[in-house]
Formats: sequence, C-alpha cells, structure tokens
Amino acid sequence: SLVLQWPIREATRVAVRPWRQRRFSITSLSGAGERTCDVPLDLVANATRPYEHAAAWFAADPARHWAAYVAGVFHVLAREHGVRFATGAAILIESDVPEGRGVSSSAAIEAATMEAACAAWHVSIDPTLRALRCQQVENRIVGAPCGVMDQMASICGEVESLMALLCQPAEFQGSVPLPEQLRVWGVDSGIRHAIT
Repeated sequence: SLVLQWPIREATRVAVRPWRQRRFSITSLSGAGERTCDVPLDLVANATRPYEHAAAWFAADPARHWAAYVAGVFHVLAREHGVRFATGAAILIESDVPEGRGVSSSAAIEAATMEAACAAWHVSIDPTLRALRCQQVENRIVGAPCGVMDQMASICGEVESLMALLCQPAEFQGSVPLPEQLRVWGVDSGIRHAIT
C-alpha cells in the first residue's frame, strides 16, 4: 500500500567524534534527562559477531538498552557494509522529539546516528538503504518489530511535504508538497506508544 508521512518539526541531533579509545561513549541530553552508556568497540565493530550477541548485551541491562538504538548503527554498518571501526567514538545526542508518543523518536535517533556515522567515517550509502539499515538496527538489535516508514521519513522526508512510500518492498516515491492554504497539526493524546 501507499503511505504518506508528514515529518514533524522536532529533531534529533547526533555529534560523533572518533577517538583512540576502544569504546563508544554515548551521552544523551534528551527529554529523559542525561544518560550515558559505554559500549565496547568489539561488541559492535566486529563484522562477524551475530546480531543476537549485541542484542543480548543491550537487553541484559535496562539501564543500557536505550543505547542499542545508537550503537546498533555501527554494528549494522560493520556487518552489512564492511565498515571498519578501528577505534570508537564519543557520541553526543540531543533531541526534542517526544519519546513514547508514536512520533518516531526511535527512528529519529537511528537516522541521526546513521547520518553522523556515515559522515564521520566517509561512508556513502543510498538514502533508502540507510533507512532500511536503521530498520535493521531496531529489528535485530533493539528487538522492536517495526516497519520502515518512520526511518524512511526521518532520512528522506522534506519540510512542508508528505513523504510517499510504497510499503513492501519499501520504495520511496518522492515528496508531495502541500498547498499553501493547507495546514497540518498533531495533537498529543498523552497515551504512551510502544511497539510490542
């Protein structure tokens, strides 16, 4: 089916600074308060390590499970594209996308991390494939059975336009600009959203 998604104005920003240490040190300054997590380089930079090993490490401790959305990007890049991470990085996240409200906060963090990692390590991947890789992070490492619409909108969406996506096999159909006289509002119902 054809779906249309409207990107929201809130954003997630990720800064990546490669360093010599053999870990990814992730700090989030988002709405849930400051959180930090150190992820061993060998856990996510090993292209031969099964996804299940990384997923189990993040799932073993609820205090670090949130970092799977970030560090999982590096594991997917290593496994699927052969990107070599000889050292780790300091990663800073800032987001004003509300968590648990069904407005793609998880896709936003995956997409922002993917964009920052690709820029820092000079990796060139087609935007549609980047979105699909973000979906893999969520499915295989985070353990959430989501589709790809939110990741696609986070990477391919444009301001003041609906993103058109033909679902299964996830074909980006471009953007549909809205007429000037039409406005779109979202109303927060206050109901928590979970993909379970």
